[in-house]
Amino acid sequence: MSKKEHWQIDTAKLADEIVSSSRLAASEEDLKMRLEPLLRRQFIQIGIDVEIAAYEKTTTVTKKRMDAVYGYVVIEYKAPGKLSSKKDIENAKKQMQVYLEEESHRHGPHHEDFLEKAVGVAIDGERIIFAR
Repeated sequence: MSKKEHWQIDTAKLADEIVSSSRLAASEEDLKMRLEPLLRRQFIQIGIDVEIAAYEKTTTVTKKRMDAVYGYVVIEYKAPGKLSSKKDIENAKKQMQVYLEEESHRHGPHHEDFLEKAVGVAIDGERIIFAR
């Protein structure tokens, strides 16, 4: 029986790549287009199926658009520097919570199971916010 390999991401390197790529972004969409390849590469490295990614996916209740959904991970891109104030951070957390709650309804009676595993990520190239 072989020993299961553990996966790792060089988070310092990824953070440097995110910051470097973000400097060239002028808008939320620019940021998304620059960071998606970096994140997808890391997801592939740790065995996440990137083919399941959905972009601009609408939520079930309010029909809001989530920027990127990778199974249990919802990513919301923000314009560079948009997460610089406490108010913006709180708004992003609330937005992620709404997205996760609404996305959980796609799983019917198992929506609590989804919420136990799901995480929301808001990123502006300078800061990353995680919500559960």
